[in-house]
Amino acid sequence: MGLRLDRAEGRAVLCGDAIHSPVQLLQPLVSTSRCRDPTLAAETRRALLEEAAGSGRIVMPAHFRGRSGAWVASSGDSFLPTFVG
Repeated sequence: MGLRLDRAEGRAVLCGDAIHSPVQLLQPLVSTSRCRDPTLAAETRRALLEEAAGSGRIVMPAHFRGRSGAWVASSGDSFLPTFVG
């Protein structure tokens, strides 16, 4: 489950459990043991990150300790994060 926010102040996607670790920004095909369907999880993560990179949305996962989120830029098969918070 996720939530996209579009406000005058900026755009964000609250992506819950789609991304468990900042490593998954760099390698979105990496799944954790918590992913019931690793293939679907990787496809979902990649689509979410591609949309965020293309639209300028900040990605706000539930599991980034000490960080509220990151802007991402596409870089081949991975994404380069700029962390905020």
